[in-house]
Amino acid sequence: MDMISSQNVTILVGEERKPVRIQKDILTARCAHFQGLYRNDMHGTQEDTFEWLDEDPDVVDLFVEWVHAQRIGALESDLNVHRYTKAYMLADELCMPQFQNAIMDQLRRPFRTTAVNPGHLAWLEQHAICCLQLHAYFLDQLVYEIHHSTSCYKDGVVRMVDGTEKPTPVKAGLEVLMGKQRNLAMKLFWRVQAFDKVNSQDPSMLEGCHYHVHDEGETCDTRSSKK
Repeated sequence: MDMISSQNVTILVGEERKPVRIQKDILTARCAHFQGLYRNDMHGTQEDTFEWLDEDPDVVDLFVEWVHAQRIGALESDLNVHRYTKAYMLADELCMPQFQNAIMDQLRRPFRTTAVNPGHLAWLEQHAICCLQLHAYFLDQLVYEIHHSTSCYKDGVVRMVDGTEKPTPVKAGLEVLMGKQRNLAMKLFWRVQAFDKVNSQDPSMLEGCHYHVHDEGETCDTRSSKK
């Protein structure tokens, strides 16, 4: 008998224990973590209620959106970068590389028009250093922008097309990073020194299988051909 039925799984989210319900057969088909829990439950003792009390409900909403539709909404503003970053970390914990890759594709979007705040990278260094591709993207984006948008990080302003200057917080963020995160500051220093400005590409403008999570030797194309 298949231990995975069509009943719902309930996840209690955040301090207020907000109940989130997902159909079990869909959840186990899309999430290796839950599939393992139920496939290995030969005696049917696995509970159908889980507590994610440390998770943000807005982050879990992205998880539910992906499970149901295998897509997530576009990230148009850098104001929601932290939410998507935490969703990426959740996807990593749950062994959901396709969800991680969908988040990565969205995370690059706002930095086509907005300078990346070094605070994003500093936060990752403290909380998500294991998320290697996510960390690599923010480091590469910051290095690229230091070379191509010098005024942001040196003067703390963005020079607009009409010649006016707009204040930006990224200079202060870089100063905090350099002062408090010495290991990260050294990584950044050497990457900036080795940067090839002539042949560089803006990481935020890359399309397709860039900064994605795959098994060794696999790409999005080879993964699709196996389906």
